[in-house]
Amino acid sequence: MATQLVPLPEVERLSASVVRILGGTNTYLIGRGPQRILIDTGEGKPSWAAHLKTILSEENATVHKALLTHWHHDHVNGIPDLRKLCPQVTIYKNQPNEGQSGIEDGQVFSVEGATLKAFHTPGHTVDHMIFVLEEEDAIFTGDSGFSPSPQLIPYCVIGVHD
Repeated sequence: MATQLVPLPEVERLSASVVRILGGTNTYLIGRGPQRILIDTGEGKPSWAAHLKTILSEENATVHKALLTHWHHDHVNGIPDLRKLCPQVTIYKNQPNEGQSGIEDGQVFSVEGATLKAFHTPGHTVDHMIFVLEEEDAIFTGDSGFSPSPQLIPYCVIGVHD
């Protein structure tokens, strides 16, 4: 008999510094102060933008930086909605497109209550990045777990501990 999966709430506070917002993929609002970091932007569903707008209003915050784990549509198609909600946002991506800033292996991104360190983890895509939230020893893996590459997991573990 198959196990029934429990549905996840569309918006859920995972810790004092992390809010997960669903919308085709997991996206995460990181930090505690008025400026936050967003990991991924979903696939462009209107419900995602509405949830993001609500949580930003409730938290009296804005997205200062958006970090993209990789180029796939379900992680980047929410960029236009994000730019409407937070016009000053800087979008970061490994192998950036026009209008985006680059992410380097080992680069650190900080806001109040959160420090994220980026690690290049090719496998699922050549531009794939993961982010470690240093204050909570948490890792945001994007889709790195969906890679058929047997080299990926050892690379991630080595990269996280270097």
